[in-house]
Amino acid sequence: PDALPTYRAQTRPARLVVGYCDTMYLSSIHFWSVSEPEHELQEDEIDVPAIRRLVNYLLDGGVHGIWALGSGGEFTSLTREERRLTLGTIVEEVGGRVPVLAGISSCCIKEIDANAQQVAEAGADGAFMIAPYYFHYSPEDICRYFEHAASASPLPLVIYHNSHNSGIRLSVEIIESLSRHENIIGIKDAGCDFALIQAFLTAFEGRDDFVVFQGDDTAMASAFLFGSAGTVAALPVIAPRLIVQLFEAGQEGDVAAAHQLQRRGMDLFKIYEVTGELNDSSFLATQKAALELLGLCTRRLVAPAAPLNPSFLPKIREILCRHDLQIRDGDTE
Repeated sequence: PDALPTYRAQTRPARLVVGYCDTMYLSSIHFWSVSEPEHELQEDEIDVPAIRRLVNYLLDGGVHGIWALGSGGEFTSLTREERRLTLGTIVEEVGGRVPVLAGISSCCIKEIDANAQQVAEAGADGAFMIAPYYFHYSPEDICRYFEHAASASPLPLVIYHNSHNSGIRLSVEIIESLSRHENIIGIKDAGCDFALIQAFLTAFEGRDDFVVFQGDDTAMASAFLFGSAGTVAALPVIAPRLIVQLFEAGQEGDVAAAHQLQRRGMDLFKIYEVTGELNDSSFLATQKAALELLGLCTRRLVAPAAPLNPSFLPKIREILCRHDLQIRDGDTE
């Protein structure tokens, strides 16, 4: 697929599977871990070699872009300097092979402006942001929030709709209004509400200036077959090649292949359920544990989140092996 535009006036976004270094755009990539014997990282130090490994793992798996500094990368727990180092490493390692979209989210408008400038200076190709959280603003306030950010951003902007984390549900009417802004080029919907993603896909069908990405691992096949331009989800980080194949099956309208691949994805999704819980803490812990078993990083998380209890690792290992994902040699600490 063609790359996302650096500037909206030059071209329009294409259909994509995104891997995050955080997803299948890489969502956020950053790691806190010890991985290189010649340089033992401190407990609160970004693991740059692990970031580079994950970038290449995703690109080798065929993803079409990188989504950096999003939910999977624990962006809310990073300082400005840590965000700068993380994104700079990603952009450098990608080396222009695929577009990089970077998060600029904040509840503070001035911080959003500064974040947008920072990611542009780091070399990102586009930006994304979630609705302001904590306060439940009116639809008019939400529109002003995104319109201000889009006008101030030197990069094209994708709206990140995640009502679970923001507490704000963006309606089709709000997104249609925002889509008229010349610097807003799409939406990632992670609301896990298939009726809503269908409504978005219907509303923007035939629009070549606005794309709809979906972020629900359990509904990728259906979304692709309905016309979603791509996914920014969790499973592409663990099994990028599988999800790229699923995306391609959807693009080709191959219903049987898409559903077969989705079933494999649903089995992999059991990784996130091994603790018997399904919340943000367990999601981050199981995701990082799976990546550790794949030899990409360790399972350390940013405080206050705790790494996964080692007793759950055999279950994750078993699931990964069922799908021929290569487990690293040696025991996991």
